[in-house]
Amino acid sequence: MAQFVKEVDFEVNADACVGCNLCMMSCSFVKHRVYDQSIAYITVTKDSGPDYRPERFFPKFEEECDSCGFCLEFCYFGAIVNKKRPKELPELGEPQMSKTYTES
Repeated sequence: MAQFVKEVDFEVNADACVGCNLCMMSCSFVKHRVYDQSIAYITVTKDSGPDYRPERFFPKFEEECDSCGFCLEFCYFGAIVNKKRPKELPELGEPQMSKTYTES
């Protein structure tokens, strides 16, 4: 269920968010030149509502967000999109285990 966020011109689809926090990391870097999620203009919170689902996360833009769109470049799951400038999502394929975990 996508929700249009008028203030920032983005659409947020919480069902697509996996909680990777790459949007927060990219925001803090582009705005403050440091990787620090606590100063990002977007926050991702874990579901805690009445219809609780442990795998659901909610991206939310803070008042200071100026709609630069840098977070969109790092949202590979389509949780944050700009309907005025749609971006094709990459084909991610199946996840693979690293050699560290598969070697005996």
